[in-house]
Amino acid sequence: MTTETDRVHVFSFGGGVQSTACLVLAARGELPATDTSHRWDAFVFAHVGEASENPATLDYVENVAKPYAAAHGIELREVRKARRDGTPDDLLALILRTERSLPFPVRMMNGAPGQRSCPAEYKIRPLEREHKRMGATTERPGIVGIGISMDELQRAKGWGEVDPRSPSQIREYPLLRLQLRRRDCLEIIREAGLPQPPRSACWFCPFHSLDEWRRLRRDHPELWQRAVELERTLIERRHRLGKDAVYLTRYGRPIDEVVHDQLTLGVDDPGTDEAPCDSGHCFL
Repeated sequence: MTTETDRVHVFSFGGGVQSTACLVLAARGELPATDTSHRWDAFVFAHVGEASENPATLDYVENVAKPYAAAHGIELREVRKARRDGTPDDLLALILRTERSLPFPVRMMNGAPGQRSCPAEYKIRPLEREHKRMGATTERPGIVGIGISMDELQRAKGWGEVDPRSPSQIREYPLLRLQLRRRDCLEIIREAGLPQPPRSACWFCPFHSLDEWRRLRRDHPELWQRAVELERTLIERRHRLGKDAVYLTRYGRPIDEVVHDQLTLGVDDPGTDEAPCDSGHCFL
């Protein structure tokens, strides 16, 4: 009979606020893996590619999270989706080379998101393969920790159950066990003397709020311009195929017509209808 101590315990690290707080709690020995264990074999960061990740997130993972983990005896691993020839793949490269399908959740004319396959291929599957490499199997599923806080309770599906899409993994939500919210995570990070992490998501993610797009336009004009050009490319491609346009916001218009300079702090955009990848795993 498999016991909790027999299982391989990994935490899906996204580089955002919740998962960084979990890293701090693990360093303090206070992050529950299950109701009987606080052991974590590794934190695993699924890297979607240098051209796609928020540069601030990559900088934080490399220069803050990794040194902190090493200083506290925690293994923080990095995994990538690989192409058939074994070279690391990049989500943006996939988007640009894929003509007829949309491998990320662009917005349709009515604002609804399209198919969201990027988390599975670039986050969930690479982490699952690493978990299996470490010893998780369908006969002895491993524990995968996901940094969903009480603010996102609705996202916590299948708690303590084998994931039907990844039968070698059992989902665990340590922050829910501790009944912590995002604001609590920010305080935990501050108490550890670490800077606040940036929001973890691809810079072109269609789940950004308007204020997140405004910050990109204000603080990273080069990435903003690339987002404008990416959306134009997708619209032109769809027109060539005789299909409706798609957008990076929910408003059914080009992003440079929707996003202006002034921050509203969410007043005119109460939030995204689905959460981004901040918690490090995208079980949607």
